[in-house]
Formats: sequence, C-alpha cells, structure tokens
Amino acid sequence: MFKEHFEYEDYYGNKRSEDLYFDLSEPEVLDINFSAFGGLKETVERITQEQDGKKIIDLFKTIIEAAYGEKSMDGRLFIKNEEAKERFKYSKPYSILYMKLATDDKYAAKFLDAIIPKSMQNNSAAPVSHQ
Repeated sequence: MFKEHFEYEDYYGNKRSEDLYFDLSEPEVLDINFSAFGGLKETVERITQEQDGKKIIDLFKTIIEAAYGEKSMDGRLFIKNEEAKERFKYSKPYSILYMKLATDDKYAAKFLDAIIPKSMQNNSAAPVSHQ
C-alpha cells in the first residue's frame, strides 16, 4: 500500500491536507497485466525505451485509477467503488499525483513498487519498476 500526503488549496481557496491511499490486489495486478499488450512488465519496459509519453501517461492513468481506494473505518476493506474513483479523479490530489508520476521517474518507480502486493514482487506476472 502506498500512502501519500497531499497539501493543496481547494476550489474555494481553503488550505487542505489529507492522506490518500493506493494499492492493487493480486487479481487487479493480473487484470492490468493481461490487458497490457505483452504483459504489464513488458509494456512498461517497451514504452519507457520508446519514450512514448502518450502511452506512458495512459498507462499511469489506468494504474492510478485502479489503485486508488478509501480505507474502511475498521481497516478491513479498501473501497474502490466508482463513486470514490470519480471523486478522486476530479480532485486536486489527482492532478498533483498525475504530474508527479509523469515527471519524476524515481517517484514513479517507488509508487509502482509500493502498490504491487509483496507476494507478487518477484513474480513475472507483476510489473517491475523502471529506473
């Protein structure tokens, strides 16, 4: 799980500070992996080598939206329903995270490594970071 602290000004000019969470389950990693041409690991490596900015951004959008969720009060659930994802997608923290992932390779690698389940870290079905 990846926790990121965001400080920003909301649309009313109020200063905001909040922690948001990102995580992928094993089934989600497999779904993303198999939807990517040649697998996610190979896709990340290929588009990074090609330096195809559009494809990299599209892939990160998919990953961000799949990984975002809200913890339940008791910590048993990581809720990823469409309502939560839509709220996040149109928020300032989404914009901040998107830009950070698009412009900072080391941060992007850290983010990817943190959201992949530990059980899949050395699995060929899981993506590897591109450094």
